[in-house]
Amino acid sequence: MLVVSGSIGRTTDGVAALFDRAMLEALAPPTAIGSEDARVIPLEALLAFLGGDGARIEARSLDDDRLVIPTEPSSSSFVLVVPRPSGDAEGTLSLAEGRFDDTGRFTGEAVLERVVRLRIE
Repeated sequence: MLVVSGSIGRTTDGVAALFDRAMLEALAPPTAIGSEDARVIPLEALLAFLGGDGARIEARSLDDDRLVIPTEPSSSSFVLVVPRPSGDAEGTLSLAEGRFDDTGRFTGEAVLERVVRLRIE
């Protein structure tokens, strides 16, 4: 479902960290974005889990669209959105930018759909 490579300390194959749905879902509690139930994983939490050390994250989609995100703290948060499967559809990951409220709920908008790869540089 997701491949993370680059400047990371924890890998699954010696080069990259390969995640399936269950592994990603274990990194975050259930939450909702709008009316869509999903699990939301802050990129900073993913970086911490992987021992990531870099100034930026390059995200790539299935369609080869790219988005570069600085890792420095800012007023908004970037998260991976893992939609809950419905029927036979697994759904695909997306990146969203937004904010967490006082209850821990994330509200934001997708900035890259069908994310399949992250590279920490």
